[in-house]
Amino acid sequence: MSSQASPWLSYPEARRQYRAGQLTWEGYIDQLLSRCLADSIHSVDEDNSCIAFEKFDLFICYVKEWTCANKIADTSPIKATFMAYRNSTIQELAATFPALRADYAPQFKSSLLLLALQERNAEVFRFLLARSDVQWNVRGFEGATYRVDKEKHPEIWEIIEGSEFRKQRPWMSLKQRERMERWCPLR
Repeated sequence: MSSQASPWLSYPEARRQYRAGQLTWEGYIDQLLSRCLADSIHSVDEDNSCIAFEKFDLFICYVKEWTCANKIADTSPIKATFMAYRNSTIQELAATFPALRADYAPQFKSSLLLLALQERNAEVFRFLLARSDVQWNVRGFEGATYRVDKEKHPEIWEIIEGSEFRKQRPWMSLKQRERMERWCPLR
C-alpha cells in the first residue's frame, strides 16, 4: 500500500503501516508531512491521537508539534533530509541542512535527533547530538535518554553519557528512574 492509496492516515496509523511494511519510508514521510503543507485540507488538530502515543513514539509527536506551528509551502527540503537520513551517509545528510528554512530548521533537526535515538542509530545520533545547531532540550528527549538499556545499546549509552547534554542534565534519582521505568520500560 502506498501513500497514494490512502491519502489521509492518522499519525499512529501511518506509523503502524510503516512498521508493518505496508508503507514505504517515503510514503511514511509523505503522511507525516501532509499536515504541514500551507494548502493542506487536513488540520493537524484533527489528529489528537498523539497525546497517548507520545511515550511510544516521540518522533511522530514532535513532528506533529512543529508542523502544527509551521505551515510550509514546499516540503521538498524536509523530505530530502528525511530521505538522506534513511539512505545516505552523514556527509550527505549534513549537505541537506542548508536547504532547510531557518524558521523550522531547529525543530526539524531536533526531530531527527529524536528519530535517531528512537531507532538507536548511533552514527546519526552522535553526529546530531554534537552539533550546536541541534536542540536537545525538547519535550521528551531527556526521558527517552533514561530509557536506553545500557546492555542492549552500549554505543548509544556511551554517546549520551559523554555528551554535553548529560553534563547539563545529570541522572535523576533512583526513585524517579524506577517510577519512569514502570511507566515506560527500558528498550
